[in-house]
Amino acid sequence: TSQTVTMCNGDSLLVGSTYYTTTGNYTNLLIATNGCDSTVTTNLTESPVITFTQNIVLCAGGSVTVGSSTYTSIGNYTNVLVSSNGCDSTVITNLTVHPLPIVSVSPDVTIAIGSSTTLTATGGGSYSWSPTNDLSSTTGGTVTANPFITTNYCVTVTDTNGCMDTACVTVNVDTRCGELFVPNAFSPNGDGSDDELKVYINEYCILSLIHISE
Repeated sequence: TSQTVTMCNGDSLLVGSTYYTTTGNYTNLLIATNGCDSTVTTNLTESPVITFTQNIVLCAGGSVTVGSSTYTSIGNYTNVLVSSNGCDSTVITNLTVHPLPIVSVSPDVTIAIGSSTTLTATGGGSYSWSPTNDLSSTTGGTVTANPFITTNYCVTVTDTNGCMDTACVTVNVDTRCGELFVPNAFSPNGDGSDDELKVYINEYCILSLIHISE
């Protein structure tokens, strides 16, 4: 009889009273059940154990899953899994974890409607601000904001390792218009002082002006 056998590295095959552990063609002379000699030819293939090494870099808060194990902290991990050939395989994971950038952003601020304020952020190599409306720029550590309504601006900071973190600042807009003041006299004599009759109030609070000539 002839047999073809595949086994995993480290296993052994018993034919009669002989063990085989490596790839090869083997012939054994045995006694059959009828008492006669019988010849067994064995074509043996040994499947290798697979060892795979992977180097993975994560940012703090991330994770990597190998088989049924999940890792989140720096270290070297070894997992024994079953490969496609049915044999054990070893996966070695060298895991590096970078910390998130420490983001600092301007404190909350209150401005009068129509005014602007400077927002600053530190802690990374690149900056991305949102929402983008009423900002002088959406990138950079320093931007100017002049919203007409109270707005919460958030900045996402990315460091040289590609790790990101976000911080936010609220720009409160004071929409009170103040008191309307109209002078009762002016001196249009060209001396640069009180030459024009003006209405004094926050200009963004004036919906319309009507000039009535007499």
